[in-house]
Amino acid sequence: MGTLRVVLRAALISICLTTTALSDIWTVDDDSMADFDNIQAAVDAASNGDEIIVMPGIYTGTGDQVVDTLGKEIWLHSYCYEPIRSNTRLVAYIDAEGARRGIHCHSNETSNTIIEGFTFANGYAATGGGMYNYNSSPMIINCIFSGNTAENGGGMSNTFNSNPTMTNCTFISNTANYGGGMESYESSPSLTNCTFVGNTANYGGGVNNWQSNLTLMSCSFTSNNANNGGGGIYNNPKSTLTLTYTTLCGNMPDQIYGDWNDNGNNTISEECSIGCPDLNGDGIVNVSDLLNIIEQWGLINSYADVNLDGAVDVSDLLIVISNWGPCE
Repeated sequence: MGTLRVVLRAALISICLTTTALSDIWTVDDDSMADFDNIQAAVDAASNGDEIIVMPGIYTGTGDQVVDTLGKEIWLHSYCYEPIRSNTRLVAYIDAEGARRGIHCHSNETSNTIIEGFTFANGYAATGGGMYNYNSSPMIINCIFSGNTAENGGGMSNTFNSNPTMTNCTFISNTANYGGGMESYESSPSLTNCTFVGNTANYGGGVNNWQSNLTLMSCSFTSNNANNGGGGIYNNPKSTLTLTYTTLCGNMPDQIYGDWNDNGNNTISEECSIGCPDLNGDGIVNVSDLLNIIEQWGLINSYADVNLDGAVDVSDLLIVISNWGPCE
C-alpha cells in the first residue's frame, strides 16, 4: 500500500492538477486500489492542509450524509475532473441514494476547505439535499448538483452565517419547498459562472434568498419553476440581491420576485433569445459550428449550449442546422 501511494502521488501531481505544497495526499477509489475505498474514511484520516484525490466512480454512504468535512482545511477534489459531461461519469459521483444528503459542512469551515469537481446527486434531507452549509463558508468549484430534494434548498442550503464562494457550478433538476436549486438564510453566498436549470420549488425555483445577501456574477437561470413566485430567484424583502453579467430567462411564473441591485450587463427576459448560433464568431453558421457542437457534446456549462438548457445535446445541433448560413 505504501508503494502504491508513492506512485499515485507522483503520477497525480504530474498529470492532473497543480497546487502549492500540502501536508499529505490521500487517494480514494471505489475499487479499493487506493488509500481508501470511501471518501469519509479519507476525511477522517486527513489533517488540516491535506489533499484528498477521489478517482472517478460512484460513492455512497451511511447515516445522514455521504461526506462530512468535519471542519477540516482540506482540498477534496476528483481526479482530472474536466471535462464534466452530462452523459458520462468522468467525475467522482456522490450518490446519496435518496436516503441522505450528499455533503455537510457545519464546523466553521472556511475557504480553506475546498470542494472541487464532484457531482452530488439523489440527495434527500430536510435541509440541503445535495449540500448543507451551516455556519460554514467552503470554496466550491466545478461541481454539479442534480436531482436532489429537500424542504429547504434542494441542491444546497446555506444557513446562519454561511458564506460559500462557488465557481462554475451547475444546479439542475433539484426540488424543494423553498429554493429548488439553492436556499440561503442569514448568509452571504457568492456565485460566479454558475448555472441553474430546471429546478422546482414553491418559492424560488432557482434560488430562495431569505434574509441573506446573494451576489451573482456571470450566472444564468433558465427553465426554473416556482408555484408561488420567484421562478428564477425569490428575494425576500429583508435580503440583498446583486447581479452582474447575469441572465434570467424562461423561468416561470417570473424571473425575479422582489427587489434587486443591477450592477450592469444583465439580461432579464420572459423568453430566452437564442440568436445566431455562430459559435466560432466568423459571421456564418456552417460546418465549423457543427464541429464545435460535436466536440462539446454532453458538456455542462459549455459555450456550445446554444439553448441554455444545461448541456450540449441534439437540441443544440438542430438549432445550428436550422440557422445554416450567414447571420442576419
